[in-house]
Formats: sequence, structure tokens, C-alpha cells
Amino acid sequence: PQRWELVHVDPPEESNTDHDIISNFVNLAIGAVDKTLPQCADYLSIPYPGDGFLWCAWFVSECANKVGLPIVTSTFAPSLIGVFGNYEFSDENKPKVGDIALIHPEDTPPGIHHAGIIVEVNPEENQIITVEGNMGDKDCPVNDRDVRRCEYNYDTGTGKKSRGF
Repeated sequence: PQRWELVHVDPPEESNTDHDIISNFVNLAIGAVDKTLPQCADYLSIPYPGDGFLWCAWFVSECANKVGLPIVTSTFAPSLIGVFGNYEFSDENKPKVGDIALIHPEDTPPGIHHAGIIVEVNPEENQIITVEGNMGDKDCPVNDRDVRRCEYNYDTGTGKKSRGF
């Protein structure tokens, strides 16, 4: 089964506009839905990073950096482990909008292989909605993959399905 971990995103301590930073982070991600890697670079006003790499963590970290959340830019999802402290989903520790979901997809070796930004939480249904880069079929070239909205059940860690806005 799929396994999920959670990174609570906390803005820099010196910021007195925490809510604005998180809102900007989430809204920037939502605005990228349906964009491919080259389109994301243009949308984020950053240089095109090059062809052929898996870019889910790059998308998360570039969105964070763009709004002032200090995350090292990386293309490697496990590099996001511990950026703001990790938390397992639990009864005491529910996800919140603006957190980063670290994902171990089914049919992959053990470990974190994917990342997304939580843009909506439905506690009544134990469900999170994420925006994730590098989404597409395994046979799809990575430059043609896009940013998609996905939903997960966080009580069981299963139930991933893509859904457009």
C-alpha cells in the first residue's frame, strides 16, 4: 500500500505574515495545474532547468522559494524530508493546507519517491487534496508530464486519484 508522510510548513520566524506566505504558496501551486515542466519554469519566472529529470520535488521547492519559504531547490523528493520537521499522519497530527505530502507510491521500492503541496483538507472525509508536479503515465516523457491535483485518504494512506480543478 501507499505510504504518506507529512511535512508541516512553517514560515520563517521573522515573518509576521505567516498566513499570507502559506496562501501564496498554495495559490502559486494551484495556478500551475495542467502546466508541463517548461510551462512551469515560465510560470514561476525561473530559468528552464533542463530536460529529462523527475521534477515533483523541484516543483515543491521552487514554489516555496518563490514565496519566501527557504527550501533547498532539489529534484529529489527525499531531500524534502526534515525541511521543517516531519510528522506522520495521526489522530493528534492532522495535515493542514500548505503542508508538504511526501509520498511512497505503490509498486516502487521502499522510501519516499514523490512530493506534493496540500491545497485542501477535508477532515470529515479524512482526505487531502494536493497539487503535484511530474504527473503522467510511466511511458510519458517527463517533459510532457504536468502538474495535477490529486486526492488521498490520509487515515489509510491510500486512494490516490488525479482530478483536475
